[in-house]
Parts: sequence; C-alpha cells; structure tokens
Amino acid sequence: MRACAILAVAVTATLVMAAPSRAEKSKLDGSRNLLCAASRVIECTTYGECKDVPPVAAELPDFFVLDFKKKQISAVQPPDDDTSPIEFTENNHGSTIVTGSDGGEGWGIRVDQHTGKMSGAVYSNGMGFMIFGACTPQ
Repeated sequence: MRACAILAVAVTATLVMAAPSRAEKSKLDGSRNLLCAASRVIECTTYGECKDVPPVAAELPDFFVLDFKKKQISAVQPPDDDTSPIEFTENNHGSTIVTGSDGGEGWGIRVDQHTGKMSGAVYSNGMGFMIFGACTPQ
C-alpha cells in the first residue's frame, strides 16, 4: 500500500512539473512572435480530390514567423521579402487565430495556446491546402 501511495505522489509531481505554467501558455497568445513549421499538408480541389503533398508544393517555407508587432507572416529563409500581411488576430478559447490575404488568396492559422499545435489553410480559386504543424515562441 505504501508503494502505491509513493507511486501516486511521484506521478502527480511529474504531471504537475510537466504541465505548462500560465506564463508559458501566454507566450502563444500573440504577445510574442511565433516560429512555425508545417509537418503535413493536404491539397484539395473543388472536385473533392485531396492528397498529401510536401509543404513545398503549397509554396510554404520550411519555417515561417508570425510577427504580431509588424502584423505580418514571413519566411525565415530567403527570399526575405516573402511576407504577407496579418489582417486579423484574435484570442479565443485557448486559441490564437490569425488570418490574412495576399495576391487574391486567403489564409488562416489557428495555434493552440497550450500545446503550440498549429492548423491552417490557404484557399484559392479552385483549390486549397490544409496545413498542420507546430509553433513555438520566438
């Protein structure tokens, strides 16, 4: 019985130490820039055909920054001028929501403020991309 109690205390302590603090969570709320990377991209057409594609097929950089002060999303690697304006930012139920448009295409990103997991979309005439990945404070 004593071993079970010790194990329960150890597990609880581990979970408490592993849980992100409120301060860590707030770093994903748009108060700091976020460095993001896509790990999976799905391309879909208006005909309902969807397939996995590499991020480069969606013209996504390996890493991009959500810069909340400059109100822009930009590629980390060249070309350095590869930016798009952030038109809307909102914190909503533990999510940071960011949207914009550029060159006739729209885009949106949602970042979970607790885990940093990211999902997003780029939508255009006749096709779109669903994007999954992660972000971390910069």
